[in-house]
Amino acid sequence: MEKNKKINPLFRKSTAEKIVFGIMFGVFLLWALSLLYPLLWLLTNSVKHNFFYLDDLSKGFALPKPGYWEIENYTEAFQSIEYNKTNFFGMIFNSIWVCFVGVGVNMFFSCCTGYVLSKYKFHGRNLIYAAAIVCMTLPIFGTGGASYTFYYVTGMYDTPMYVMFSSLGAFSMRFLMLYGFFKSVSWEYAEAVFLDGGNDVTVFFKIMLPIASPMITTLFITGFIQSWNAYENILLYLPSYPTLAVGIYKVSEYFDNDKPVYYAAMIISMIPVISVFIAFSDTIMKNFSVGGLKG
Repeated sequence: MEKNKKINPLFRKSTAEKIVFGIMFGVFLLWALSLLYPLLWLLTNSVKHNFFYLDDLSKGFALPKPGYWEIENYTEAFQSIEYNKTNFFGMIFNSIWVCFVGVGVNMFFSCCTGYVLSKYKFHGRNLIYAAAIVCMTLPIFGTGGASYTFYYVTGMYDTPMYVMFSSLGAFSMRFLMLYGFFKSVSWEYAEAVFLDGGNDVTVFFKIMLPIASPMITTLFITGFIQSWNAYENILLYLPSYPTLAVGIYKVSEYFDNDKPVYYAAMIISMIPVISVFIAFSDTIMKNFSVGGLKG
């Protein structure tokens, strides 16, 4: 056998281990298929005429008869879906800038906070870290009334400034992941920069951020997908700038008589996030390593 020939890991397992592996594979396969079920049902019914959709409610996966495919449902979705004087294209634009600004600002401040707390010793550091944990365990709507009053009194309610200011909060799961990442990076990098005449700002922007770029990229992508699908805060604090998620949610009640068009709009709204995930799936799934130093 050639030395470089790869050996299937299953050949090294016992019979019992192979059985367990096969059972677990079957369980995860069924789970994956269950996730595809609603997507396939949605796609199938988005190309039906409303008459055939109502007639085939008991046959969710029944394809339209030849000659009765309603691809025009997708065109109708662009033309007819509107919320709060914002059309479909306007909602797409709002989704893009809200996601980029909100996630980008939050990522930057999460990086700053995670780096400082993990690498610098000062009085109160442990207290700040504990406060971050407490903030993440509080109920989401526990401070809803106070937050609404704050944004309204300060004039940030229903303005783009809300997106900027609300994203400044650095205490989130992104903070915890970046805190752990920076904590694992050797301080020898910084010491080398200091010997060359650099300062703390140089270390952070020239050394630490590039090292953390794989983690930052993954967190940004997952945050973008999460923000794209979120509608609660935008609906409450930014009603004049409805995103696609807000629009799809609010117009659902108006399409009871033409559900296929509504389903077509939902398919369209999923295309960007699915495309982003497919394009960056390897980046999201792969393991990260700090690297750079050899013992």
